[in-house]
Amino acid sequence: MIGAFPDGFQPDPRLFELRQAPIQRLHAFRDLEEGWNGDDHCRRPTDQVIQEALTFLLCALPVTIANPDPLPSGENEVGLYWTSPDRSFFVDVGFYGEGAYSFYAYDAQGQYKGDDIPLETLHPDLAAILARHALRLA
Repeated sequence: MIGAFPDGFQPDPRLFELRQAPIQRLHAFRDLEEGWNGDDHCRRPTDQVIQEALTFLLCALPVTIANPDPLPSGENEVGLYWTSPDRSFFVDVGFYGEGAYSFYAYDAQGQYKGDDIPLETLHPDLAAILARHALRLA
């Protein structure tokens, strides 16, 4: 199940098929047990955090960008990650249940970061680094 999206935003219908793998992985985080990583204080991501990641994935991320690797943290957070095998390119987009996202990224051209960015908005620096390195193969 995918929840509601921000007013005025309707995902491109093609994205539900193209983004099927990360969508399924994000939904699977709902089945994690508390302490899922072996730490008794570890909390699974809340439905709100998962919905924030889904909103970004389906409303902000262009269809031309490759799928990220979604990963939960033990602190009720979710990250979407892109990286190259040699780690010369890395992007981490984080969701915390606050209605916005943050990101950290780097490549040979520099380091980039941003905080409190609306979920349905792709920050210009994030858009540029993803366009340089994470284009989906047609």
